[in-house]
Amino acid sequence: MKCPEDDGLFQEIEAQSVDFSHEEGDAANSSLELFPVSASWVPEHFSYAAYSISEAQEAVEKDLLKVWARFYKDTPKGSVQIRTVNVTPEIPDELSKKVFQRYAGQGALGEIKPTRVFFGNSGQSVYRGKKSNVPLKISGSKFPELGVGIYDIVWRWDYRTLSSKSTDEEEVWSEKWIPFESSMHRIFITLDSPKSPWSPHLLSGFNDTTSNDSPLWTEALYIACKWASGSKTIEEAGKKIADGLYNSGKFAYHPDSHYAKENMPSNIAKLSIDEPTEKINYFYLSKVIERILGGNGFGEKVNCLDCSLIVAALTNALGGNLQTGKLQHSSDTNYADPEIVAKNRFEIKDITAIGRKDVPTTMKDLESDGRYFFSYHSIAWQPVNDESPNFDDPNNTIYDACVQFSEDEQTASGIPLGELEDESGYRAQLATPTDKGVECCLAQTVTVRKIQLL
Repeated sequence: MKCPEDDGLFQEIEAQSVDFSHEEGDAANSSLELFPVSASWVPEHFSYAAYSISEAQEAVEKDLLKVWARFYKDTPKGSVQIRTVNVTPEIPDELSKKVFQRYAGQGALGEIKPTRVFFGNSGQSVYRGKKSNVPLKISGSKFPELGVGIYDIVWRWDYRTLSSKSTDEEEVWSEKWIPFESSMHRIFITLDSPKSPWSPHLLSGFNDTTSNDSPLWTEALYIACKWASGSKTIEEAGKKIADGLYNSGKFAYHPDSHYAKENMPSNIAKLSIDEPTEKINYFYLSKVIERILGGNGFGEKVNCLDCSLIVAALTNALGGNLQTGKLQHSSDTNYADPEIVAKNRFEIKDITAIGRKDVPTTMKDLESDGRYFFSYHSIAWQPVNDESPNFDDPNNTIYDACVQFSEDEQTASGIPLGELEDESGYRAQLATPTDKGVECCLAQTVTVRKIQLL
């Protein structure tokens, strides 16, 4: 963390740690707790933190946003004033050149205000009379106006000493600031606290036997923030995530799920979705993330169930409250019975399913007498009323990364479910305007599920 321009001349002060988490009982407890899966998404030498706009907004407005840092001074006792300044980074390695996030405007997190720091007999910083991290207030944060995103910042740390003009009655600080460190940080910005299958607390998923919600995976947050960059609302974020998945080039439609399984080794992180009638108990989000980030995962094949679960999980990492549910003719979920499958199906319009642009998506398995049918269609949806959600409410917002209605590379997302006769609603755009089409395309409450991580 040595500042390159000081050439070792001013190393009386050392920043030993910079902590974005907050001590228990702190009123400005506005950073989210993250559970790292791997370090591939953070450049070398960077620390990282996450903030939700809804929770940090008040701290920003009331000038309460802060970090905690520990310092060492090679002479005992005394005090100095410390600040940070946003600087243009020196890229430390090839990995950082690839992943360093550029954005319009400096200072997403702002800068640390000049703060007086005291030192004890050992040279360690002290707070309230004890060796400790010191709270440092941040000013000038821009993330409420920038929206969702990944913002890489570099802080240059400066200090200055008391001037010889100081008296017992008045403290006068030197005009000269001396650089002594630089630190690099990746800041993830979400809209709100994460919702199921995620928990905003690091230990809750391990200690709370009533919930399977998991601490937020940083890799999932990385993808969600990247795809939903700049979003100011959940509706905007959900649509961008659906579009990002559809246009990722990583997946292609297949009628059967390849990421939802009956059983798999317990050491692979997975979602509990509990659909025994299809012999589907788990969804392997970790394998989805692996593929999105460049690995193989379980391959490219996905169906509507896969897409709806991916969109819901990633949007909820940003604070959404998306659930998944199925459109089908009846409420019967015995999909192992061919007669039930035939009874549930509905005719669909000419759509383009998710797939690579160089490989046309096959729809042949959905064809019957020259027409195309879904036996059911799973979608992610945001309830218009979180307190008493009703899947069939025509005002619910639908997010669907599996299909595209037009040729503008936009998915059928961010639009209301709509009444059956509402031509602008989602159902009327998906299904044909016939008794075999939209009139059979019903939102069945029995198929709704909230997803949990195991």
